[in-house]
Amino acid sequence: MRLLQRGLRHGVLLLVVAFYAIPFWMVLVNGFKPKKLVVREPLSPPTTETFTLDNFERALNDPTFDMLFAYAFSTLLVVLVVGLTIGLGSGLSWWIARRDDRTARIVYVGLLAGLMVPPQVLVIPVVKVLDAMGLLFTLPGLVLYDIAVFLPFTTFVYVGFVRSLPRELDEAAAVDGAGLLTTFWRVIFPLLKPATASLAVLLAVFVWNDFINPLVLLGGAGAYTVTTGIYRAVGIFSSDFGQVFAFIQLAGAPMLALFFLAQRYIVGGLSGGAVKG
Repeated sequence: MRLLQRGLRHGVLLLVVAFYAIPFWMVLVNGFKPKKLVVREPLSPPTTETFTLDNFERALNDPTFDMLFAYAFSTLLVVLVVGLTIGLGSGLSWWIARRDDRTARIVYVGLLAGLMVPPQVLVIPVVKVLDAMGLLFTLPGLVLYDIAVFLPFTTFVYVGFVRSLPRELDEAAAVDGAGLLTTFWRVIFPLLKPATASLAVLLAVFVWNDFINPLVLLGGAGAYTVTTGIYRAVGIFSSDFGQVFAFIQLAGAPMLALFFLAQRYIVGGLSGGAVKG
């Protein structure tokens, strides 16, 4: 019986791995093969005779898509959203965790309720609001919406960490004459480093890979992110699949590298507050 259960468990795990590994393999190998070979043998790796970098050359020189501009714009968007979300979320979490009253609980429950609403459901109302504010099709409008989307998750993670820190730290800082801002930035925030590192990586990946929000909220503006720029460059009638896979590799490479380099911070950061609390 145990052998059967183990076999079923391993079989399910293999199916899950294959579900994610096969698309990743296709993206990895087809960017280095000629277009005809991509269509004929999509799962075969390139050989020494078929290996080519022409797909990347065409992708980087595409007249409809400036990859360097897309990288720069996406990087600016990531820095603004991640920095502001972490700054607001950490401070709000400290206030919620240190106040044991009805107001703090209502604010916290309201933020947690935001985790249950799919962001795509809010796109149409957000478009109306941003249009009324004159921020539609602008970078500030997209940044504000992304902060609103990611703030509940950020607060949820930070609150667990702050509650694991003794209140005596705040009291000692107050005795030394530190104000609220000084207490938070010099005493509390440095102790939130594990959560901050994990949140920074996760939020950066989410913002970089986001497609729907930049597509709708930036619209036909001249600015575009990596994902929306590739969408416009490829088009619905493109048949150059080698170039498409090269675009995908170029778009995902920065965040893939960041994720692998910082994955140990993600696991430790998200579980630290739960273990200490």
